[in-house]
Amino acid sequence: MIKVAAVQRCSNGTKEFNINETVSLIRKACSEHPGLDLIVFPEDNNAFEPTHEEALASAETLDGPYITALRKVAAELKVNVHTGSFTEKASDGRVRNTLAIIGRDGNICGTYSKIHLADMMGFKESAYVEPGSKLGLIETDIGKIGVMICYDMRFPELGRSLALAGADYIVACSLWPCGAPLPQRIDHYNILARATAIQNLCYVVACNQYGEVGGERPFGESCIIDPWGNVMTHAGEGTQIIYAEFDPEYQKKVRAGIATWENRRPELYL
Repeated sequence: MIKVAAVQRCSNGTKEFNINETVSLIRKACSEHPGLDLIVFPEDNNAFEPTHEEALASAETLDGPYITALRKVAAELKVNVHTGSFTEKASDGRVRNTLAIIGRDGNICGTYSKIHLADMMGFKESAYVEPGSKLGLIETDIGKIGVMICYDMRFPELGRSLALAGADYIVACSLWPCGAPLPQRIDHYNILARATAIQNLCYVVACNQYGEVGGERPFGESCIIDPWGNVMTHAGEGTQIIYAEFDPEYQKKVRAGIATWENRRPELYL
């Protein structure tokens, strides 16, 4: 069994506060559930900067204070840490929305930069964020983890591509706002998270922020879903840690029973 935790929180504090609280929550999760294999944080976990100027001023590298602090605590507690995303410096005057998975030894297993940028409903992420250009498939000691960031969840071909490339599990970190006063998007988040699990017959962790940050109001409702699409655990409002266990043998049975990959006809899709 693989023990997983998703940490729902709000990054509306200073970067120093967000780093300290993230480290504190890693310690709390490991204390509450000894033997954790993976801890997941939401999108923009170190800070959310909704303008180009703020993003550039806040951007850092993989050697910066955020990732450095998480590498240290991961090695100390011997746990894999999905950092949530942070604002990474890019080469063209923009930034990247990037996450890392840190192994139990404190080394970086891999990184992913958000491919699908949220240009929607008056927000234009691409104005200051450089899109990623490769799948987020990261090898860890618990298997291959496919990763997505927020708006990526609206593109089912990304989840399927990750699964076909060998992802054992999928993790989606988000700062997904409720949409008020625009049409509400809470149901979209819940449905897309479950659909990702059902379409790819795998465990899914969907970790969202909660609160008010950068003028947005993410609503929480982080969840962990099994390969049959059942919600195993679900957060409500506020800062919260949710836990679940993945059973790789159960996932294998579900995939063998549905046989989605064996029955597909990719030559008919193009």
